[in-house]
Amino acid sequence: MSFLEKFRQFVRFERFTTNDKEQTTEYSVATTTDYSSLKVSELKTLAKERGFTGYSNLRKTQLIELLNK
Repeated sequence: MSFLEKFRQFVRFERFTTNDKEQTTEYSVATTTDYSSLKVSELKTLAKERGFTGYSNLRKTQLIELLNK
């Protein structure tokens, strides 16, 4: 299973519209916090994408704690 397939297990996209004068479509992202099935390299990729620093020497449990903040 690729990283993207695993990531899709954790992210759910919801579509909703507002009832203002102008009809707008927005998207929200709901995420879960169970990262235990991901590899350390995948957790580090997520940490990098979220803009965290100082994660390169962290262990898996520490990375999961960081991502849950």
